[in-house]
Amino acid sequence: MKNSISTQPCHSIYPGQFVPLHNEVEIKEELKRSFAESSVTQPPVNLTESEHSVKVEIALPGVTREELLIYTDKNILSVCVAHHPAAIPEQGTFKLHEFTNNYFYRHIALPANVDAEFISAEYKSGILSLHVPKTKEPVKQQHTRIAVY
Repeated sequence: MKNSISTQPCHSIYPGQFVPLHNEVEIKEELKRSFAESSVTQPPVNLTESEHSVKVEIALPGVTREELLIYTDKNILSVCVAHHPAAIPEQGTFKLHEFTNNYFYRHIALPANVDAEFISAEYKSGILSLHVPKTKEPVKQQHTRIAVY
């Protein structure tokens, strides 16, 4: 994978600032390679469920919205991050260096009665917040990509 991640064409239908979606196949291939090298970690998650919705919060400090790939497939919510940290300065030596985790992923099983078409996502202050509305009946889920605001 190159240093920059390719995106799909920029056609904005969302209000506010548009963040182009990543090439999903390219991200998944990079995650497979990184997973084989044991450099993929799973970020911590808070999951709360109410009568009408599920709220998912994921701690992703130091990541930008452009590095997030979020999608659902059936009832599995997947959050992938391809993070390219700033260049490491050559001067001095590190006593401790832990900023090397470039790739994160997390798969979360959702209840059968959530509607993935209406998931909203917001990334603010290092926390990714997802609001997943519920329906009265189980919904047949398709593969859905989620835009982050």
